[in-house]
Amino acid sequence: MIVGLAVEIIGLQKNYAVSKAFWSRRSTFQALLDINLQINQGEIFGIVGRNGYGKTTLIRCIAGLMAPSQGRVLVYGSDVRGTGRQTRKLTGWVGAEERSFYLRLTARQNLIFFARLQGIADAEAGACLTRLAQRFGCEDSLDRRVHELSTGLRQRFSIIRAMLHDPRLLILDEPTRSLDPFAADDLRRFLTEWLHEDTRRSVVVTSHLLFEIEAMSHRIAIMKKGRIAASGTLQQLRQLLGAGQRVELLVQGTTVGEAMGSGLQAVERLQMDVAGTHTRLTFYRRPDDATLEQVLLDLHRAGQRVLSVNTIELSLQDMIERLEGEALDLVGSEGPAGATDSTSRSQAP
Repeated sequence: MIVGLAVEIIGLQKNYAVSKAFWSRRSTFQALLDINLQINQGEIFGIVGRNGYGKTTLIRCIAGLMAPSQGRVLVYGSDVRGTGRQTRKLTGWVGAEERSFYLRLTARQNLIFFARLQGIADAEAGACLTRLAQRFGCEDSLDRRVHELSTGLRQRFSIIRAMLHDPRLLILDEPTRSLDPFAADDLRRFLTEWLHEDTRRSVVVTSHLLFEIEAMSHRIAIMKKGRIAASGTLQQLRQLLGAGQRVELLVQGTTVGEAMGSGLQAVERLQMDVAGTHTRLTFYRRPDDATLEQVLLDLHRAGQRVLSVNTIELSLQDMIERLEGEALDLVGSEGPAGATDSTSRSQAP
């Protein structure tokens, strides 16, 4: 285990036995295929990808809730299969669908019960959950029965339950799916503050809200059919995928194509749309290449008047679509094991 890592995953595979009907022969479905990944202490690591691509299976293996079929998962140096109780004390888990609360008990009674399972005294647990409930704005609901609570309130209490034993690694599966926009924004702020309090802490999070992952993650892994298709910082992912910016040009007139002839053939993923008396050109380029300058020069030579130029950094959604649309299968710029890169958050001592 390298000093400064919260999680190290080596050759992880997870297989399921499946059958279409009870009388048919069972086959094997590979949910995870040869996952190699490193997650630093002191960082928020985002995992994204379409449904069924293995995100939840991966983080459940990290949390020790699911045993790998092959490979190892180390959490702060301890293998989750050999030291389950020890690693569970280091991790806090918040699932996408919360069903483990006892509905007829109050939120406070539930949380005290789960704190006891962690070996926390009632007085200590009571003080901690009161402080966290105040932080998440749900202290007025502590003594309501769980079946009376909205899904948003249940989700807040799920987060509080994961924090009661002061974990070093917080694992969140779609944590804001039941929260209103204000509560979701507050949670994202809280996670950043929580990391700053102790640089040994880390967060692993999945979400379908890609803007959320972009905004708060230090590094991101994009999953594709059970594999890590690409990983790194946003800037590294843009460079890895070969197109860091989308460029939009608005040109006067509708004869741009005729005037340019073959001059735009080398431009990557060029789209040309005529609207009224104008033509909109859209293409992709690397941030450090001269494609934009060359296109502007060619348009000027062809007598075309450019009305506006707009460059947009490639979004996470653009990158996922690019990975899937072009059938790319890449690993991050960190190397096959996902080693720390120079632009990621500094490691804790």
